[in-house]
Amino acid sequence: MVKIAQQVNPDAMFIWVADYRNDFPEWAGQWGLVSCMWQAYNYVNTMEELEHVIQNLATWTADEGIRFVPFGAPFGKNPDLPYQRKARSVWGGQVVNSGVVWSWIDDQTGKIHKNLIEPHPDHMKAMFRNHFNVVKVIEYPNEGLHAIIASEKKNSPPSGNT
Repeated sequence: MVKIAQQVNPDAMFIWVADYRNDFPEWAGQWGLVSCMWQAYNYVNTMEELEHVIQNLATWTADEGIRFVPFGAPFGKNPDLPYQRKARSVWGGQVVNSGVVWSWIDDQTGKIHKNLIEPHPDHMKAMFRNHFNVVKVIEYPNEGLHAIIASEKKNSPPSGNT
C-alpha cells in the first residue's frame, strides 16, 4: 500500500513506515493527529494485540492531540449479538463478546482477506476510554460504519474542549 501511495503521490513526504504493533518510545506524545485508516487494525492476530495497538496509538498522541479511527465493518449500525449477557450455565457469571472474526472477499480483485478481527463497538469505545477522557463516535452517512474521535489523554491536563 505504501509503495502504491508513493507512486501515486510522488511529492508527498512519507515520514515513517512501521508496524502499529511495535513500540516506538521516541514517538511518545509526538503527534497531534494519530489515525489507523481503513481498519488496518483488523489484521492483527488477537484482541490482545489490538489492545496493544490502541495503547501504542494513544501513547504516540500528544496531550492535546486527537485520535481518529474508523471501525465497524462487520457490524454496521446495529450489532446483532449481545455485548454482554448472563452466562447460561450452572457456574453463572457474565459472557462478554469483545469482538468477531470475519472475512471479506474483495469484488474488484477477488482477494480474500481471512480472519480479520473487529471489536464490538462498545468494546472498541471501552478500549479508547482506557486512554482518553473524551471518546466520541461518529457515523459515516449511508455506510453503517463508524469512527472514534478520542481526545484529552488521561493523566494530561484537560484542554477545556469537550
